[in-house]
Amino acid sequence: MTAVLSAQRLGCIALGFVFVAAGFAFAGTQDAGNKRDPFESLLRERASQTVVSTAGAFCLVIGTLRVNGIVKSPNGLIAVVTNSTGRTYFLQEGARLCDGSVEKISMDGVSFHEEGKDAFGKPVEHQVNKRIYSSPGEQQ
Repeated sequence: MTAVLSAQRLGCIALGFVFVAAGFAFAGTQDAGNKRDPFESLLRERASQTVVSTAGAFCLVIGTLRVNGIVKSPNGLIAVVTNSTGRTYFLQEGARLCDGSVEKISMDGVSFHEEGKDAFGKPVEHQVNKRIYSSPGEQQ
């Protein structure tokens, strides 16, 4: 009774067996054990499903990449690439991408291993070589 009175005093609507006032849930006669917690995130229930990344190198599609340069580091060669939106990424050999992986990096370009499916759903794999493009105004 005091919970209903305080809910009315706060301007909340009391719905018989369950109501929420100032972030606190008060359960009445109905069993709340079989109901989902309304404050629990819905995304956690889908954790077992495959999640497609929308950030980082894993979201890169090989067909949209442009190789801007190669950097020599103590750990090997690193490819400097940009996607269709102009965002820059640094890739090492073996890096996993959305539709394949980085197979080999050389001083003049990058070799990708692209994986996909044809129109009939049959897996298709092939190698894509991308060379370094010259900058505007630079002579080849």
